[in-house]
Amino acid sequence: MASGGVGVIVKTGAKMRGSRTYGLVYYLMGPGRSNEHVDPRVIAGYKPADQLNPPGRSDGRAGADIRDLVAALDRPVRRLGERAPDKHVFHTVIANRPEDPVLSDEQWADVAYDLMRELGLAGTDQGARDIRWVAIRHDAAHIHLAGTLVRVDGSVATTPNDFRAGSTVRARMEARYGLARTNSGDRTSTQRPARAETEKAARQGRAEPERDTLRRLVRGAASTARSSGEFRSELAASGVRFTPRMSTQDPTQVTGYKVSLLPATAAADAGTVWFAGGQLDKDLTWPKLTARWQPAVVPADTPAPDRSEQPGAPTVRSPSPSPSPSPADRAAAAAERARERVDAIRAAELRARAAAAALRADPGLVDAVAPATADLAAATSAAWQRRPDGRRSVAGFTTAGDAAQRAGRTPGGGPPAYSAQSAAMRAAVRRMVLAGQLTGGSDTAAWLSLAAQLAVTLDAIATARAAQQRADQAAAARDAAARYRAELEHAARDPAAAGAPPLVQVALRRAGPPGTPVRDPAAGRRPAEPPAPESRRTR
Repeated sequence: MASGGVGVIVKTGAKMRGSRTYGLVYYLMGPGRSNEHVDPRVIAGYKPADQLNPPGRSDGRAGADIRDLVAALDRPVRRLGERAPDKHVFHTVIANRPEDPVLSDEQWADVAYDLMRELGLAGTDQGARDIRWVAIRHDAAHIHLAGTLVRVDGSVATTPNDFRAGSTVRARMEARYGLARTNSGDRTSTQRPARAETEKAARQGRAEPERDTLRRLVRGAASTARSSGEFRSELAASGVRFTPRMSTQDPTQVTGYKVSLLPATAAADAGTVWFAGGQLDKDLTWPKLTARWQPAVVPADTPAPDRSEQPGAPTVRSPSPSPSPSPADRAAAAAERARERVDAIRAAELRARAAAAALRADPGLVDAVAPATADLAAATSAAWQRRPDGRRSVAGFTTAGDAAQRAGRTPGGGPPAYSAQSAAMRAAVRRMVLAGQLTGGSDTAAWLSLAAQLAVTLDAIATARAAQQRADQAAAARDAAARYRAELEHAARDPAAAGAPPLVQVALRRAGPPGTPVRDPAAGRRPAEPPAPESRRTR
């Protein structure tokens, strides 16, 4: 498991265990998979580093001769014979951020000794219960600890407190060397793609791994759907294939699902990778999704659902075919759809502003407002990613929406709370999605204004989360707000890329600097904001 979030990371635990000491040390002391290792060397261990560093190869080939080092590490294991555990190879990674000060070998060695003592694997009983281990450095920002989990006295070592020990050492390391502080882990973070997924995306020319794309699209569908049927329809509209997993006890009951991106060609279908909901994120499992679809209070201005295709719905006769519309009629219809789309985005902005004002008055609403804001951010990220013009499809606004998700979660993964503000915001999100995809025209201007408001709302969420002593959620909200502002700044420098030059500066002024107070929606005139249609006003 990994201890740490945005600063120092200590990665350890059972999943890091192995059975081949030679293979691990050979990789750590070698050039790496892509020649990324720089000057591999032992900086600490069960003996002084100068007694453990392997010599160069006697055959003249590049690299170190690690045979004696591996034999020394494996000696207690070989003494134990058949009683030795299969997974006896210990491996831990300690890393800091690239922008942190570069630590010397001596400083990294102190960190390594500190963690091994905290784990109870070194510095015990004059060495009788120590294991044999080394710390290897081949990069400026991290080290590896490798060893064998058989003590000198022949007993098998265990590390039941590895997560706590990692957290303790991480905090001491950050304080001692002036490194970026890490929030204590609360298990609300998003699972990152594996290295193999990132490398595959690079080979295929994709902007990001499939797991990240699917997570964003599935979350966008979940944020607007009110039933499993709507969820599947939203996924299909986003180019995502959905396959349910049925219960073995009741074949009519869905217990899970898996999704994949639609392949570009039939030949590509053979290599399709499917992901279960839980592999995308903790809150995208089927039980968590169905909990969202329980009946809830819906605001009066929520559009009525289309029930024409639901079982038991009355049959609706299609009118007689009408003549093909003229070009003028088609243009008028497109303009009307654009107005509806802009109205829907404006309505979502108003809901976000009202929710932020309510949160400022009562910070206790954050457990309801933050998840609803995360849903709004997810829906807008998915909409931005599906823009037909393809501009800035993954970077920028989409990653800002991704960052907002953690701000809406609670430790333990409980269902989101509900309030009038959160229900109204979710209704506005659904209306916005039903209005259609972003086109890159006037609706982009409305989206810039919505993005500015999301930055301000996330500032309010960050303040409320900090008051709850939930540092990870507060940091996530601040990060998301900063990403929205950074993207607005980008649009200000290159307004043509955003597709809405006149509104960029207005949106920036509305977002303001970090920590801008949330304004009452009724206070003052809101620039560049046309009034909502009379039939959809909330006051």
